[in-house]
Amino acid sequence: MTGHWCTACGFILILVLGLNLFPADCRADGFQLALCSFERVPSAEIDLTGVEEEELETAASTTTTKLAVPIPLAGRETVLLNFITLRVLHQSYGNIEAADIAFLPSDLYTIKYGLVFHQTLSDQWSLNMLVQPALLTDFIDVNSDHLTLRGGFVFERKVSDKLKYALGAGYSDDYGDEKALPVAWLKWKPSPNWRVNIDIPQKIEVLRRVSERVQLGFVGKTTGAHYRIGQDTPFKNGCDHRVGRVKYSIVNIGPAMNWQIYDGVRLTLNGGTSVYRRYEVFDTNGVKLADADFESSFFLKATVRYSVGY
Repeated sequence: MTGHWCTACGFILILVLGLNLFPADCRADGFQLALCSFERVPSAEIDLTGVEEEELETAASTTTTKLAVPIPLAGRETVLLNFITLRVLHQSYGNIEAADIAFLPSDLYTIKYGLVFHQTLSDQWSLNMLVQPALLTDFIDVNSDHLTLRGGFVFERKVSDKLKYALGAGYSDDYGDEKALPVAWLKWKPSPNWRVNIDIPQKIEVLRRVSERVQLGFVGKTTGAHYRIGQDTPFKNGCDHRVGRVKYSIVNIGPAMNWQIYDGVRLTLNGGTSVYRRYEVFDTNGVKLADADFESSFFLKATVRYSVGY
């Protein structure tokens, strides 16, 4: 019930107004003020050691809502962008009797507040800095261990109307344990109808404009989540463990379509295959209790964005 309520709230919020370490919330070419997305994996099998004939099956849906408020401090030269993100991951399971994993979470939540400082340094250079406290939890026995702090910076350079790039660094646990990671992105328009976007370590996107408002192309994207858990869980070896963390790592590839519905309002549809999905469970001392790989599975995602200056 809680998952459905959060999903409904996400769509209501986006209607009232009208995803990554450094998403396109604050860049020189626009400010993203609202986002609502829904991703569905209708069925996937989890490879379990010692199980050959039948595997644990799962279906998952992820709903994300993001709202942002820019505060100009000196026109567009200096801007503070405040944004809040709510993400709900809901999972259901089949053939549970085949599983050696006793802990199978159904609803996991992410609440993130972000503060981006954007400073235009010159006609070619700008600076973005991010501070982002986040709560990633199952909302059972929530404590300070369920909180995490992320941050980073990028220097952005506009070489020409066809080429922009950025370099920087960030601190996050989206792709594993908490660590500093390099951050870089490239936006290249080799011709009026083609666009290439590369975000490291997140995304590669190649799009071709087929009409004034529609682009078609291909997207490859890496995502991750690192939830803190507060449950005592019996495992089939007869031991009770207190689960401390659940980590997901996902790589999706497939075709995509961008449709600019109105000025500033954009619908993105993409689907394809999850070529890599991994599920890991750790106890409160960091000892790995379970590690499973998902077989390749189909996914479909729809995203609506509202941006100004886009």
